[in-house]
Amino acid sequence: MSRNVISRYVLMLAGALVACAQADVIYLVNGDKREDVTVTRERFDKIEFEENGLRQELNARDVLEVSHTGASSTFRKGMVAYKSGDYGEAISRFSDCESEREDWIRAHAGYFKAVSLKRQGSNGQAAAAFASFVEAFPEHFFTVDALFGQGECLLADDDASGAQEAFTALADFGIKNDLQKAELYSEYGKGMAQLAGGNSADARRSFDSVVRRGRGEVAFADVIGRASLESGKTFLAEERWEQAQRAFEEILNQPTSLGVLPGVYNGLGKAYAQLGGDENTRKAQLAYLRVVLLFSNQRQAYVEGLRGAIDASRALNEEERAADLEAELARAGG
Repeated sequence: MSRNVISRYVLMLAGALVACAQADVIYLVNGDKREDVTVTRERFDKIEFEENGLRQELNARDVLEVSHTGASSTFRKGMVAYKSGDYGEAISRFSDCESEREDWIRAHAGYFKAVSLKRQGSNGQAAAAFASFVEAFPEHFFTVDALFGQGECLLADDDASGAQEAFTALADFGIKNDLQKAELYSEYGKGMAQLAGGNSADARRSFDSVVRRGRGEVAFADVIGRASLESGKTFLAEERWEQAQRAFEEILNQPTSLGVLPGVYNGLGKAYAQLGGDENTRKAQLAYLRVVLLFSNQRQAYVEGLRGAIDASRALNEEERAADLEAELARAGG
């Protein structure tokens, strides 16, 4: 074999290795993934990509996440900060991506900037960032989540009418595009608004409707878990402690999304604490301590768990444990 032919094979192999190293990955809700692909478009209803020179697509409801390669250093640093919980740094990095040439970088940076603002507790700014994202990318894979995030932030900022407008826009989006995910999140948002307004019975009907309509669909596990949690909270709002206890324990006895577990354990702790008696107080303490031990990265739930565990420990005359927990609460800024 001539030296020129060998050189060509080496160049071809190097090119193939570079292409493989730079390939995108599509993660699916069932745990599988599509590797060595080039994602060409992310829409609310489908993900378009090329694989082995062929154009293909996946239904968006089957897709959990799209991981691109070829991102700028600024975007990569933003994602590292976001995943480590340094939301201030993430917001700064994502803001610097607004003039990026690649559409996908601008879209992902805009969305994760809004999520970072939300997790930082800047609800008004987050709502505005979500609205800006929807205006710039009205048919993106993240559009449904952005519309819901906008409503959620407005509700947290005590703007009930603004939140209702966002949830209505989400419902309209779902109806227009025959998108069940949008309709379920809109119904969930409606329940949140009802609960915030003191209409716990109506809220529970909305949450239970979400669970019933989405049951059995892996793609809807997140919203089903959230709705189940909030349905349990309606019993707390009505001071129906035994019903709340049963509702939260039912969630724990079936597969559910990890993100709702801190709220479930805190809700279960409150229900047991209100039922009273040493046995129930011990169960309340254990529920709160699960949050303290397992979910220190979720500050709001962590602080609630610490406070509940302190009260339960005092009720059980465990003053040394209560003091240790109080010291941790002070350290956590609660």
